Amino acid sequence: MPDFCAAFGCSNERNDKTKQEGISFHRFPKDKVKRRAWTAALRRRNFEPNDRSVVCSCHFKSEDFDKTGQTTRLKEGVIPSVFSFTDHSRKVPSSSRTSRTSQKAAAAIPDVCVKLSKNVEQLSSDHLYALDPVKVKKKLTEAQERLEELQRDLRNAKDRERRHKKTVETLLEDLKQRNLLTEELQQKLDLFSGVHSESCYNAEVELCPTAKGSTGRTGSASCKHGHRKARKRPHSENESVSSNTDIK
Repeated sequence: MPDFCAAFGCSNERNDKTKQEGISFHRFPKDKVKRRAWTAALRRRNFEPNDRSVVCSCHFKSEDFDKTGQTTRLKEGVIPSVFSFTDHSRKVPSSSRTSRTSQKAAAAIPDVCVKLSKNVEQLSSDHLYALDPVKVKKKLTEAQERLEELQRDLRNAKDRERRHKKTVETLLEDLKQRNLLTEELQQKLDLFSGVHSESCYNAEVELCPTAKGSTGRTGSASCKHGHRKARKRPHSENESVSSNTDIK
């Protein structure tokens, strides 16, 4: 399928003749914003370019081209701006091939000179705000910093937990070596997930087995290792205590 220039009134076609004349054809940009800028520059009503739509080099300024390589290329961001809508409107095909509605529409097209700088500035302000790379990069940096901060807090929390567990293990080992860790106390520690909530000298804690029976009087008792043990709960004056009763 031959490629015709999409500009209004332009009959240039991609063929050997136009190639010899040095006319090049350029497809519409794939970027939606740039494609819309090209479409606006053509001033064609209800025109929607497709992937094969092209505009010939006659509608670009000489400074719009990059001719440093073997292939003539358009510079980044250029928009077709060379038009003469009044002259093109006079070249409307004969009435036998064109309806009256088309002729009226062609005659109504104003003689407007499309300027590159104004179009680019307007389209940039209308559409590029949603893709501001500076703002996107700033938000990404803030998110990364927040993530690093949370990861650092998590590591510190885990380190504190390990230190606390190590401290509890050391205390329990010390209690075992001093024969202060009784079976009852061990059960309570297991019940509270290893947390030592009371002092080893609480009156509720059972005496060291070696200290049982060493005294039957109210007061403190010591085992053969010389460790002080818990006191018995005081009894009333009317309550008698047997010397053979174990202290709980």
